[in-house]
Amino acid sequence: MSLCEGTTHEILCVPIYAVFIRNKVNTHSSLETGAALSPREISTLKCYFSSSPERPELFTPLHFIPSRVLLAHHHHLIFIMSLEEKFNEAAENVKKLKTQPNDEELKELYGLYKQVTVGDINTERPGMLDFKGKAKWDAWNSRKGMTKEAAMEAYVAKADQLIATYGLHLA
Repeated sequence: MSLCEGTTHEILCVPIYAVFIRNKVNTHSSLETGAALSPREISTLKCYFSSSPERPELFTPLHFIPSRVLLAHHHHLIFIMSLEEKFNEAAENVKKLKTQPNDEELKELYGLYKQVTVGDINTERPGMLDFKGKAKWDAWNSRKGMTKEAAMEAYVAKADQLIATYGLHLA
């Protein structure tokens, strides 16, 4: 498996046979082994390709495959995921952590999430007795001036770290 980083897209090349083997054994094995294919991507592959890994010529025609899944040669699949797609997937995945992150980790995620979705802080700091509100405001304010793209990259990196630490509930 190889991973190529671009400025706006992540390109993942996965041998087709490995995808089918993993798919037949366990749809969640890609996450358990640290591979970059999510269960949703494996599920997507089921829909677009033949069930016979021995017959790669039976693949669905390219024009029926979603734009983020492309064929390269006939031995690899290429997944192209934009930074925004990676951010959205990370935001969904942090909701599925086996253990809730500690307060510092939650504040970091919150500040980054608000910087991505709203931009620079646009509210007054909460009152003296609103401890939770002040903590959230401070976390968001600490990201002031950060670009949306930088905040997305930081959020995805933090989410990946938390997933590695706490694991995901796979349903």
